[in-house]
Amino acid sequence: MIALAWCVLGGLASSVAWLGLRGTFRDAAVLQRTNYRGASVPVAAGLVLVVGVVVVTVGDALYASAIDETPSELRRAGPMLLVLVLGFGLLGLFDDLVGATEVKGFAGHLGALRRGRVTSGLLKLLGGIAVGVLCVPGDLVESLRGGALVAASANLVNLFDRAPGRAVKVSAVGAVAVCAAGGSFGLPCVGRRSLCAAPSPSASDCPAQCSTAASAAPA
Repeated sequence: MIALAWCVLGGLASSVAWLGLRGTFRDAAVLQRTNYRGASVPVAAGLVLVVGVVVVTVGDALYASAIDETPSELRRAGPMLLVLVLGFGLLGLFDDLVGATEVKGFAGHLGALRRGRVTSGLLKLLGGIAVGVLCVPGDLVESLRGGALVAASANLVNLFDRAPGRAVKVSAVGAVAVCAAGGSFGLPCVGRRSLCAAPSPSASDCPAQCSTAASAAPA
């Protein structure tokens, strides 16, 4: 029930942010782009979703502190979630504002790099890896692998973003697939090493496949 309440609050926060900023998105020339139908539409509106995530994450942390509740796995992951959302939000905003529409795809960005030009898309890719590394605990190899996975997932969704709603559909299908496969393939362990090593973790937060990481973590 608490989770549902936070979801509703996040949606309300994003809606309020949109209502307050829609005039800016509509009137600011720098935020206007022409879509595939030839209509002028605003970009960077995803910032209102970042606002919703920040409100929920910070609000939930304050709520847990107020009632003196032992932080759950999700709450202990709050700082990593904030870094991930804010990092990708800023990278996406930069790409929306100054991105070159004539350079598309991974090959196009690498081609531009060979010509001595760093595109906003390439910066978003490399920055996504850096943000992912910061958010995935573990040794260097695990952090790099996790960072590459985070960045690749974001850019894969971006490749599908060629028609209204397509990226949302792909993300939803991917989320369902990951949740369904998590228990069978040990995916719940991804990103849990620091959670299992956190002070007073509960048994439910540290599944059997994470026990090695938890016992090996420094005190």
